[in-house]
Amino acid sequence: MKYIICLLLVTSFALSEEYELGNGYKINDKLHVGGYISTEYSSGTSLDTFSIDDAAFLLYGAFMPKMTYFAEFEFNSIYVHDFNTKMSHILRDARAELFYLDYAFSDTYKMRVGKQTTPVGYWNYEPINVLRDTTSNPLYSFQAFPKTFTGIDMYGFVNESNRVTYHLFMQLTKDLKKERAYVKSNYFYGLNIAYEIRENLSIGASMARYKNKDNKQIVNMFQGNAKYLYHQFEMQTEVAYNDISNLGRHDIYTYVQGKYSMNEYHAFIARYEYVDTYANVQKIALIGYSYRPIPGMSFKAEYQKCFPFDDAKILLSLSILF
Repeated sequence: MKYIICLLLVTSFALSEEYELGNGYKINDKLHVGGYISTEYSSGTSLDTFSIDDAAFLLYGAFMPKMTYFAEFEFNSIYVHDFNTKMSHILRDARAELFYLDYAFSDTYKMRVGKQTTPVGYWNYEPINVLRDTTSNPLYSFQAFPKTFTGIDMYGFVNESNRVTYHLFMQLTKDLKKERAYVKSNYFYGLNIAYEIRENLSIGASMARYKNKDNKQIVNMFQGNAKYLYHQFEMQTEVAYNDISNLGRHDIYTYVQGKYSMNEYHAFIARYEYVDTYANVQKIALIGYSYRPIPGMSFKAEYQKCFPFDDAKILLSLSILF
């Protein structure tokens, strides 16, 4: 709990006339501070819990015009209360979730070094609750490839139109710190290409190879994504085909998500997932609602149904970006 108090104390200093929730607080050009916190209530067949799921402290800024940095220190599942067992527990595990430097040689050649988000698809760029449209994440987002890596990423625009971007990334060392990631790897490299066809339509594709630290699987991943916007409607999809070369089998992860925004505050979401991991096939259907009274705050509610396990649950969450 002391970590939450520290986070709230830091953000309280930012509550001035110049501060706007969700934009962080600028001390000077070299230092901005911010943070986020999210709470979650889960109810299902054998599940009835409340948790302070995530809290983080952010530091970011520019050392010089071409060099910037970003650091995120996260506290995960800080407080969990189980209404079935009447038990609560507090975790005090802090980690450097992200920590990297960016240097821009030009618009075409930029370099990022450190522990960073894997530059693949759409979902991976919205890693925290307050940025997402749903409380939950599709299985694709944390089972198909490592969410983060510690290494180097060369990226930039391919041409002057600024519609095609590339990322060439590599990790050949140990991670910055042991984390809660579902897929862990010290050997990971790949290429991502994204193309904005027009303002309301974009596509992307990635190829990557990694070795799973836990089960020693060597995975060749082929990924694709597309997003389309039409007035108040938004549709996006991602798919990953994982060829597990040392086992001679493959896994498939995919989802399709649609969103209807009534206005800037209210939105309705539907998502369908399909996962085929060798002998295990899962299908998950979801309907949800998102309310954003201000840009830095989000309340969400969703209902999930999982097949073939016939498992259903309700998720409620409140998240704030400072």
